[in-house]
Amino acid sequence: MAEWATWTGYSDAERIAIEFAERFEGDVAACDDAFFERLAEHFDEGLVRDLTFCIGGWLGMGRITRVLDRSVACPVH
Repeated sequence: MAEWATWTGYSDAERIAIEFAERFEGDVAACDDAFFERLAEHFDEGLVRDLTFCIGGWLGMGRITRVLDRSVACPVH
């Protein structure tokens, strides 16, 4: 994932979805009108909403498992 911006295996839509997840997690101020215009080139309003809910859910569940120390108790193999 570290090379998502340059890896040729991702489509433009996948790449902007990953960028959205990074901005959502780190710098929400970077989710400005210009970014959402680029996002809308690949996803309609309903898909942007769904993507937002998914990213929020995954981020939230990751933090919950971290707080409850479940990431260590139930390691992924």
